[in-house]
Amino acid sequence: MCFRFPHPPPVITRRTFLKSTAAAAGTLALPRFAIGQSGVPVNSKLNVGVIGVTGQGGTNVVDIAGNPNVNLAAICDVDTRLLGLAGKPWNKDTTEFVVPDHTKKFTEYREMLHDMGDKLDAVLVCTPDHSHAHQVVNCLHAGKHVFSEKPMSNSIWGARQMHAAAKKSGKITQMGIHNHTAEGLRLFKEWYDAGLLGQVREIHLWTSRPWWPYGMKEYPAPLPPPSTLNWNEWLGSTEYQDYGEGIHPYLWRSWWKFGSGVIGDMACHLIDVPYFMFGLGVPEKVEVVDIFDGTDISIPGGAHALFHFPATAARGPLQLHWYEGNRMVNGEKVPFRPPVPKTMPQDTKLSPEGRFIICDEGAMSTEGVPISVPLIYPDGKLEAWKKDGKLPEKILPRTKGGIRSEWVDAILQNKPELATANFDYAAGLTETALVGNLALRTRAGLGWDASKMRATGNEAANKYIMTPVREGWFSETSDVS
Repeated sequence: MCFRFPHPPPVITRRTFLKSTAAAAGTLALPRFAIGQSGVPVNSKLNVGVIGVTGQGGTNVVDIAGNPNVNLAAICDVDTRLLGLAGKPWNKDTTEFVVPDHTKKFTEYREMLHDMGDKLDAVLVCTPDHSHAHQVVNCLHAGKHVFSEKPMSNSIWGARQMHAAAKKSGKITQMGIHNHTAEGLRLFKEWYDAGLLGQVREIHLWTSRPWWPYGMKEYPAPLPPPSTLNWNEWLGSTEYQDYGEGIHPYLWRSWWKFGSGVIGDMACHLIDVPYFMFGLGVPEKVEVVDIFDGTDISIPGGAHALFHFPATAARGPLQLHWYEGNRMVNGEKVPFRPPVPKTMPQDTKLSPEGRFIICDEGAMSTEGVPISVPLIYPDGKLEAWKKDGKLPEKILPRTKGGIRSEWVDAILQNKPELATANFDYAAGLTETALVGNLALRTRAGLGWDASKMRATGNEAANKYIMTPVREGWFSETSDVS
């Protein structure tokens, strides 16, 4: 039976929300059995649950179920129709299903946590962005190791809650940044750190997305939710919104309330490269150079944003250009794209996603997600390095099996350091992306005071740092301001 509020339920501000923490924790009555435990016995299988089994969640189910060190103990989805399709990856032409017969199925994740108890060691959260924060916090509070799809949250406050809960729990975390275990990422850093191209000067990142609707001025007309969908559970902690066509299951990315725009979708992949290479931290300022369409409730169709990062002991200040989607030129859509670096052939055709890292003595370029092996310009430089014996040794650790396998190995071996995209790393990367969203959503530049979790020079942006949340969804919270 689907449940739906007959009227919008109460929402609370950040101040009153923090005061209601104790009551919320009592309402949820989440199990505490596993808190403080340090993983599972060596050489045993990891008992894993997955929340959200369609889209990227479907890919995660297939991958995690195929890991010989994992027992897929439970899956959960708020839509029974999609739950029945679990195990069919969304991006592969196959009718094979990989969910074992013994895997328990749930439509509410808190019920999964309660009923599975200590039979569940870890959870993958693969739901829409707006649900990550409360689901991850509650899973950590219940003593589970957690893998979260990117970005950590669609709000900065939510991402900080997740990070705080992870640190308090001592559990092993990971964000789904598929670049982060790629060979190309390590080669990028090893070659740069060896000084082969001199100092970095500019960074340019781009994507052809969005591939979904944008620029809407109002939400879809209210409709009864499908009989298979528990709409209230899908909304989670997010401020109430009537169900309407074009939100579930895929087009939620069109709405700021549920998604985190193109930056949230792709920047965690694309920015990961310079973030890892140069220790970017969070930006001190973001400018909106150009933007096409977009409203305060729906994402733009294209934009060019400029991120400013302060200097560190290892480098000077850096500028990062972000390009997404299209703009209108003489009535036609033209992609937002960077200029081709001078050291590259000027007739180079750019891929749908890519990166330029421009240095004193040349440029590095890669395409796609996950990251490919870097191309080096001017042409011939890489061959010259090889001939002269300049290529550095491969000194950075390599990962076998990808981002999920890395997380599983970290848990089974009780070595948190093996999870290289853990929340200590991912929180800053997520915040960088979401500060960019504050600028795009308000269509204006801003300064960012990370210590106060506050935008400067753009007061309108501050109301989106923590959006209103509904009572009873977080088992505990921290004052992260």
